Amino acid sequence: MFDTSELTNITEQVVHDSLAEIIRENEIDFCQCRICLQDIIAYSLNRLPQKYVCNFVDKSFPGNNDVEFSNFLHKKSLDVLVQAISSVGKNQHHASTAA
Repeated sequence: MFDTSELTNITEQVVHDSLAEIIRENEIDFCQCRICLQDIIAYSLNRLPQKYVCNFVDKSFPGNNDVEFSNFLHKKSLDVLVQAISSVGKNQHHASTAA
């Protein structure tokens, strides 16, 4: 009914980028299997404000408010990701399926 193929969740991109940064810096030891990474991302996205854009101009040339929001979101996402890594590490879903 509605075409949402052009919608982009900026928060999701920021969380992915921030998690990649945490992994690159290698300062936190945590399970990086597919299941744990997805749980960490889901935990984080459920605790951060969402920001959707739907056209090329907004995606490629964000306005000043969007740049400020992105900077805020990057800092906030790092904090939330650290919480997510701790929480997921204590409650790993794959632990019960491992042989």
